[in-house]
Amino acid sequence: GAKQAVDYLQCVDIIRTGEREFKPIYEPYHYATGRNAPECGRGRMGRDPSGSIGSWQALALTLYGVLPDDLPGLDPYSQQVISKWAIRMPAQQWIDQGRKHLVKSAALMRTPEDVRDAICNGSPVTIASDVGFSMRPPVKDGRLVNSRRGSWAHQMICCSYDGATGSQPYYYILNSWGEDAHGTPPDD
Repeated sequence: GAKQAVDYLQCVDIIRTGEREFKPIYEPYHYATGRNAPECGRGRMGRDPSGSIGSWQALALTLYGVLPDDLPGLDPYSQQVISKWAIRMPAQQWIDQGRKHLVKSAALMRTPEDVRDAICNGSPVTIASDVGFSMRPPVKDGRLVNSRRGSWAHQMICCSYDGATGSQPYYYILNSWGEDAHGTPPDD
């Protein structure tokens, strides 16, 4: 979710300014800084490479920035690479590079209106929670409309808002589990 939010934020910035090209970010770096930086997770997750907390990730993005994934010397993304990076702070050379690419701000969203306003102003919103959702939601107003079901820890991104269509406002939540993890959209 944090990686997707920064990638979406880059796209908005490119559209607004037209000043640069899109560079996907290197996920192991921001995951490591969020879990292990003294101001963030401080290594509280231990040697288990899975798991973090959304507020740690947001703070790390503003303090340590991100790495473009095409920097020389970075290993291609894999589960083994993320596991290796997750258990300690990155080397100083990577921190120096990351701080050249800071996310300027992050804020806690407290209400649906906060989320709507952030999205409508070009800021994607991550959702880091232990709320689970239906894996096959029903179709309502021509779209898949999910509801809470079960519990699983995951970070996702809320990247779109539609308050003009259907019987209620809708938020588009993007999950990284694959294109059909939560059913097939009725409009393909």
